[in-house]
Amino acid sequence: MATPRLDASLMMNEIFAALSGTDKTGSKESAGELGIGLQLTNIVKDIRKDRLRNIHYCPAGKSPHWPDQESTWLEDDPNWEIFSLASATISHLTVGKDYILGLESNLTQYRMFCTANYLMAWKTLESCLRNPLQTASPRGAKISRFSVYMTLLESRGCVASNQFPNWRVDRLQKSCLALVLASE
Repeated sequence: MATPRLDASLMMNEIFAALSGTDKTGSKESAGELGIGLQLTNIVKDIRKDRLRNIHYCPAGKSPHWPDQESTWLEDDPNWEIFSLASATISHLTVGKDYILGLESNLTQYRMFCTANYLMAWKTLESCLRNPLQTASPRGAKISRFSVYMTLLESRGCVASNQFPNWRVDRLQKSCLALVLASE
């Protein structure tokens, strides 16, 4: 079953292929992973707020990355669901990096748009892992306006070369992984 983000990512892949005049068939997998990673980030950032409203976006069933819908919160560790989903999110966003880095540099505005959203997803995930209680706030977990502004500036620096996005994403990925490992 497709998700809205997955569908949008695959559609954007087709648009970018048409604009650049290149075959992007090989990019479908990383585009899909990027879409799933972005969707999981949204689920993680609002997970407690949604849970308080009796809404649960994770599919039911056994999986190491998807907490069972029927399960109850463990009193001694109410953040287990956040950290479990964060592990899956990190995996999908990591594979999605290939898609971002594969965008042609002549697609300046599109590359900047995708990179900005990708970096904001990483920063949002990191924020959720640093302070899981904010996922219960009415606003959900959000990054600051200053962080959004800085991310937009960073995404401009990512247009010309892949060196900066590689470095930046590696730092965010390591931070998120360290936070997940510290929770275990």
